[in-house]
Amino acid sequence: MDIKEEKRNILKSIILIIILFLIISFFVYSNFNKKPKELYSNESIIEINENEEIDLGNDSKNTEYSSDDEFIAKVDEKGKVTPVSPGKTKIYIKNGNKIKTVEITVKETPKKQQDNEKQESEEKTKEEQTTTTKKHIVDATNITLNKVDYSLGINETYKLVATVNPDNTTDKTVKWRSSNSTIVSVKNGEIKGLKTGTATITAETINGKTASCKITVGQSVNSISLSQSNVSIGTGSSPSVTVKVSIFPSNATNKNITWISSNTNVATVTNGRIKGIHSGTATITARTNNGKTATVKVKVTSTERIHFIPVKQNKNVGAKGDAILLESNGYFGMVDTGCSNITSTSQVISFLNTLGIKKNGTPLDFILLTHIHEDHAGGFIPILQSGIKVKNLYMKRYSTSLGKNYTGYTNIINCANGNNKCTKVDKVVLTQTIDNTSCPEKSNRANSNFNCTANLNFQNMKIKLYNTGYVMKDGDLGENGTKYKCHKKKDGVVETYNANYESIYAYIFVNNHKIVLAADALGDKAGTDLNTVLFETDRWYKQILKDTGTGIDILKAPHHGDNNSDINYTNLKPKNVVVTNSLPALGNNPTRIKAYTNLNARILYVEYYDNTRKTLLGELNPATITWGREGF
Repeated sequence: MDIKEEKRNILKSIILIIILFLIISFFVYSNFNKKPKELYSNESIIEINENEEIDLGNDSKNTEYSSDDEFIAKVDEKGKVTPVSPGKTKIYIKNGNKIKTVEITVKETPKKQQDNEKQESEEKTKEEQTTTTKKHIVDATNITLNKVDYSLGINETYKLVATVNPDNTTDKTVKWRSSNSTIVSVKNGEIKGLKTGTATITAETINGKTASCKITVGQSVNSISLSQSNVSIGTGSSPSVTVKVSIFPSNATNKNITWISSNTNVATVTNGRIKGIHSGTATITARTNNGKTATVKVKVTSTERIHFIPVKQNKNVGAKGDAILLESNGYFGMVDTGCSNITSTSQVISFLNTLGIKKNGTPLDFILLTHIHEDHAGGFIPILQSGIKVKNLYMKRYSTSLGKNYTGYTNIINCANGNNKCTKVDKVVLTQTIDNTSCPEKSNRANSNFNCTANLNFQNMKIKLYNTGYVMKDGDLGENGTKYKCHKKKDGVVETYNANYESIYAYIFVNNHKIVLAADALGDKAGTDLNTVLFETDRWYKQILKDTGTGIDILKAPHHGDNNSDINYTNLKPKNVVVTNSLPALGNNPTRIKAYTNLNARILYVEYYDNTRKTLLGELNPATITWGREGF
């Protein structure tokens, strides 16, 4: 290589060295003179994320750095800022006498912020749930058992029932234990006698409240027998029959007996007392605790009775009013309800209650109101207000021509519809259509064929009702074409008719017996203050006489035995006459009653007067007269 070429290569090497030196010098200079980005823009407020570091350092060796809150951000001696937790703080940069302040805001990263929010929400929810749970926990205050002591035979069982109080106790778990499980075992309250001896069974709540029962295990029952194997009994108000049980051996520890009826619609049993409900057959079983049994077969036959219940108009007047209870095969219906005063309603309702006719008890199949007068219909509303259920109400339809009594009629209809605190009647039937018979209400019936009657079949009782359809109005034509005229009473109240003349009469035929309930029927000539007034009561009586014939068993005297009932009911030749009145109130010797006594009829007064009841036959205990039970 010549000298010229050699010089050229040396020159290239020198140039490369110079270029390399310049590059190195540039990077060194850059590092030594690096400025914080915030200072380049002269910013004094900086926002950084939690995971982001920044450098506030400069080239001056005299610069000092410090943080106002190192729990939010730290800074080292070279100006490097490291975030610690979200928040705000100040970084001080001191150079000689000069101090610059940079405000640093550390922000959460988006994901961490979401995680923190979720955690806070979960913790808050958990805290709320814990607080709510603690707030609604109700501890037991005490525990009771259905027995405090009990006797068992060997291998006999019994279920103890624990009651934890109060009712809203949160946890009613009960733990059971026996003081001697070789004598008595217990599981979930079910105890069993294992051998003779005594043991205590304890029930405990989760918060330590306890109750105990002493159990005695002894001789088991080997067999039982009953005093009767067959029983015949009536229904309803018939006397009950009680069968006695004998237990063998007599020294058996547990003599408890459970009584069971195979058909409670026919007969019920309580502690051996058997009561007939409706006709039919049933088997009554007596069972011991260890399963020994004995039975009695029961035949229940239908009982038919008519109860004439005492009615008192007020405390100063003897009995006067109708409240008649019909009973057939364990079912009940009423003809009239007595007065509305408390003396009358208490007497009537109390008697109904003794037969189980009460609130949530046996219902009345029907109430028939013969007419609207207070001494016949006044007790209807109190009976329904007592809670007694009535399935059907039968009565006439009335118009405003009824005068002052029309309000009583509308009150009864209103009560039957469930108003005025009354038990609602299932069905209100106006007697014009009681058996779907169409009866005139306003038409001229002077030449009618007497076909406006109604049939009401009640169990074994066949009942025919008379004068059910027609209500007389002013101007209607009577039997001979004479116009019916208004009756103006002394108090100035005008009524177009007297409801007594238009009351419903009933003929009851049951078990070959004939009973006539004449309501308040009066004759054509009754009432001297009625001028040229023609009533048709006699015509209906003639129809009753035709249907029943002579020799009826019972006549309920018309209009409580008052003399103004001038129909000659003696043609019916009743064997018994029931007078819904007191003898003193009738003047002791009423001529109308005397006519019945001349027929040798037995006269019975339904009265509740000075705690005695008198009849022409002597004294009777003050009680309801009941056909079918008192020998007539």
